Amino acid sequence: MGSGTEGRLLIPGWTYKIEYLYVDLGTLDDTDAPILTISSVTGGQTHTHTHFTDNIIRLGVNYQFH
Repeated sequence: MGSGTEGRLLIPGWTYKIEYLYVDLGTLDDTDAPILTISSVTGGQTHTHTHFTDNIIRLGVNYQFH
């Protein structure tokens, strides 16, 4: 998902661009079993919930050769 625009600058041959991107890569749920060692069990189950997202902004200036 995103949006952007491009336009001409007042200087001949030059343009600008602006882009915005939103990235959602979903979630990851994980449950780990207790860790066993030779002497004992260290702790109980661990549950992890992670949501992967990012916001990206790109700015640019271009020169067009004619």
